[in-house]
Amino acid sequence: MERFLMSELVAWKNKGNRKPLILNGARKVGKTWLLKEFDRTHFTSAAYVSLDANKAVRALFDSGFDMKRIINGLSLLSGEQINSGSTLIILKRKKMV
Repeated sequence: MERFLMSELVAWKNKGNRKPLILNGARKVGKTWLLKEFDRTHFTSAAYVSLDANKAVRALFDSGFDMKRIINGLSLLSGEQINSGSTLIILKRKKMV
């Protein structure tokens, strides 16, 4: 299963004009581990941000979808320089039951 999911992520990465990837699933099945492993093996860096812990991150999306502004804000809040094509941006949200 791990290799199948990783190959799906690699196929997504290799698409020319890819859209954001949303990874849903039950709790404690390895979603975060999979994305961190994907980052480690296929990207130069990752900007990992929890939407639950940081209201400033959520506010970035509340004021419109200007991608340059959002990327700059995520870079500041995560402490990571975000470079197109080499930085994986992981936005994590705990699922509310």
